[in-house]
Amino acid sequence: MIGVDVTPYDERHARIQVDLEARAFADVAESARPTDTVEWLYHIHGPANPSGRAWIAVAREGDEAVGSVSALPARFRQRSGEVVTGWQVGTFVVDAAHQRKGIGSQLLVALTEALEEGAGGFVYSYPNSRSIPVFDRHGYDRHGRTPTRIFLPATGPGRAWGMDILGRAEAAEAVAEVERQAAVGASRSAPGFVRDAAYFRWRFCSPVAGDRYRFVEVRAREGAGRFVVALASHRFAGLSFGVLAEACPDVDGALLGVAVRAALAAGRRDGSWLLYATATLGPEAAASWSVPVPEKRDPRPLVLVMPATTRGVSVQEVAESPVMTADWGGF
Repeated sequence: MIGVDVTPYDERHARIQVDLEARAFADVAESARPTDTVEWLYHIHGPANPSGRAWIAVAREGDEAVGSVSALPARFRQRSGEVVTGWQVGTFVVDAAHQRKGIGSQLLVALTEALEEGAGGFVYSYPNSRSIPVFDRHGYDRHGRTPTRIFLPATGPGRAWGMDILGRAEAAEAVAEVERQAAVGASRSAPGFVRDAAYFRWRFCSPVAGDRYRFVEVRAREGAGRFVVALASHRFAGLSFGVLAEACPDVDGALLGVAVRAALAAGRRDGSWLLYATATLGPEAAASWSVPVPEKRDPRPLVLVMPATTRGVSVQEVAESPVMTADWGGF
């Protein structure tokens, strides 16, 4: 008999997740296994998040945990200006010995019901291609896709901009100063997920992140404009790719194109001549030197799903809000 408990996240859950990941991916190549640590998972799911503590559903057979799925909170600013909490369902993991038994479905149903009844806000996810059928079967609707684009080499952010590579501590200081000065703009006032300095420092600048991220500060050569970009890296098909994860303050339009070119230049220094980004790109940023990845070839197509029972927030506002690579919980 499989039972499911849904509770706010605490420290013991991080160890459960690490142990489950080890059992779930024991038969795959070592290079494809998750590298999460207890410290990292607790940092991401625990009270360090400026949006609050995560919730988690754990499936058990007797005293043994055999699967889990969590929901990370994020602040979402509505068109009215009111900020509500969005709960992003993710980090599905089921022990390899218990897969194909419907445990994933049990976890999703239990977590969705608990969040809708007791947590407030709204529920959403960006599931991968393996788990999205579970959402389809259990009352979630699809609301469009943000395509991944591969960006070809560029020489730098442009003549009007300079750039510096920062360490983690320097990046944390820089985003705090940038937001104080509001040089490029504060966090979004338009509908969208709030990505302010507090979010950026939590998501990317913690010591427990290790060497997951690199940072680039981009500065206007004239005037006060500046922003900080967080970068990750990824190997696929034998190639090394830089990954544009996030920028602070938020950038869009032409400034997003500047961020892409700066990320390309920074990645080239580490041997990554190509860059990919899953972001809302307008014509100013989606330059001719980039190509979209077809959905069937995309390792993580960013498809938004939300329960058909969603209340208290406009599904259209959520679907139309800008996204960037780190939104879906990876990198």
